[in-house]
Amino acid sequence: MENKEKFDPATSTERLLDVIRGKSDATAIQQAPRPGRPAAVKATKSMPSKTTATSNAVTVGLDIGDKNINLVKAARSGHKWNILEYKSIPIPAGLEKGSDGFNNFLKSAIAPFCSGAKKVETWAIMPSEDIEVRLIRIPKVPVKHLEATVFWTLKKEVAIDDKDSFLDFEVRGEIVDSGVEKLDVMCYSAPITAVEGIRKLFSKIGVPLTGASVVPFAVQNIFLNNVMTLTERHAACLFIGNNFSRIDLYTDKKLSMTRDVKTGMSSIVETLMEEINSRTGEGGMASLDDARQILFNYMQSGDDPVVLSKGLSVEREKVESIVTPVLDRIVRQIERTFGHLTSTLGYDRFEKIYISSALPLNKAMLDYCSAQLGIECSVFDPLDQVLQTSRVDERSSFIPALGLALSDNAYTPNFLHSFKDKKKAAYVGKFNKAILVGLIVSLLACSAAAALEFLDMGHKKVELARLEQQMQQSSPLLSKEAFLKIEADAKQKKQKYVELGKRYKGMALIGELAALTPDSVSLTGLRAELSEKATGGNAAKSENTTVVEGNVTGPDNMLDSLLSSYVLKLRSSPMFSEVTVSTSRIESSKKGAFLTFALNLKMGPHK
Repeated sequence: MENKEKFDPATSTERLLDVIRGKSDATAIQQAPRPGRPAAVKATKSMPSKTTATSNAVTVGLDIGDKNINLVKAARSGHKWNILEYKSIPIPAGLEKGSDGFNNFLKSAIAPFCSGAKKVETWAIMPSEDIEVRLIRIPKVPVKHLEATVFWTLKKEVAIDDKDSFLDFEVRGEIVDSGVEKLDVMCYSAPITAVEGIRKLFSKIGVPLTGASVVPFAVQNIFLNNVMTLTERHAACLFIGNNFSRIDLYTDKKLSMTRDVKTGMSSIVETLMEEINSRTGEGGMASLDDARQILFNYMQSGDDPVVLSKGLSVEREKVESIVTPVLDRIVRQIERTFGHLTSTLGYDRFEKIYISSALPLNKAMLDYCSAQLGIECSVFDPLDQVLQTSRVDERSSFIPALGLALSDNAYTPNFLHSFKDKKKAAYVGKFNKAILVGLIVSLLACSAAAALEFLDMGHKKVELARLEQQMQQSSPLLSKEAFLKIEADAKQKKQKYVELGKRYKGMALIGELAALTPDSVSLTGLRAELSEKATGGNAAKSENTTVVEGNVTGPDNMLDSLLSSYVLKLRSSPMFSEVTVSTSRIESSKKGAFLTFALNLKMGPHK
């Protein structure tokens, strides 16, 4: 390259024209844009530049590229997403990723965009290097053995270490494979260093990161949220980048496989440059930029001749003869990928391929891919009705950021939360739910008890009111004067009863003695003193002493027993408080022996 002349567009193109033998009138050459550096897109009237619903939670999708930072802000309203704002910010030249200057630039660009709402969830695109996304089939096992089965099945196919790798998976459904029930499982893994790297990056710039995912899953979000209507059950997305291409296969709007192909636009440009230089001879050397300019003109020219330089153009078929061999490499990779899914995993034939590229695509490339694969191919432009800009490449640059702005942990793989984290969160959720249920049950029980207490209190109040009404109806309430009158009447009655007691005490005494005296006892004398003596103050002490004399007749050996029995009868009487034998002696007569006695009786209650 150093010994050869610098490329002269005029002479080299003329020689190329001589080789391919095709000329036409001059037309102006359109300048090819630099790859990966689209112009900034401003918000339109339908999507204001500031969040209008500050009370709702919003989600921000971030795509940090080599030349630009693309940001999209969206908010969910019911089952529909609304795009609130989108912006593309060029990265200043000379900033090295990971440096303090780059981090300060990220903070100044991202932090203001993420403000304006009470709750903001931030999702970022992760670099796809070393990230493995694979669909596997495992035997149908219980849930408790699912994680181990997925890990060991994946380890057989991919060199993965659970200590150094992030691992998550999603069970897609059941399938019968060769008569055996199996589970389709989508697995995705990444090095822990990559996951921690993006987490630390956003921690340094002071922006909490909710989730991180890759571009194929961002496109999956677009399909699942019907931003682009996907009518086909099996569809593929082909992205032709500068240095690589990527094939993403989707079934029922969900990613089933992704594969990187090392062939990209750079391969086409390099081949075109080599072809130009080989055909122009020693008159000049074309650079990669010159070849890219010619390729861009080819893509933009439609069915017209391709402009090579001032005043010169060439027939399209001549450029296609250079582009086609490189494009064929990508087509063969797509064929092998489709063959793996249809033959190995038993998938149906894919119905459509959506193609996007770092450079504009023309109809000739789409027709070539359709003819070679036998599948309809069209330009992948899901944001045609979402972002109001006429350039396809500008809209395509926002696909990753907008896809992540539609993220939700319910359906978006999140490389910041592994299966273990989800299982732990699910356990905590169940535990909290159990506590909540327990509290609700306790609250209901307490409410029921309180309701019963209030009901019982109501019944008692009704009963109390009924009794009060009954009391008022039965008799009037007693006053103090009535109580005093009742007390006076009671005292009078008591005094009357006392006087009657004094008057008839002797008769009562005689009657009690007559009732208690047996036939073997005959009374010969009775002296009673029923007087009261003053003891001080107004109190008086009664002196109720009675002396009873008599004879006991009966067998000689039974006289004492008969007397004792008589004394016990008197003592058992409530009228006498004390009975004592004063004298007793045995005497003789013509009829036989008899016992004479004298008893002292005290009247009053028993002590």
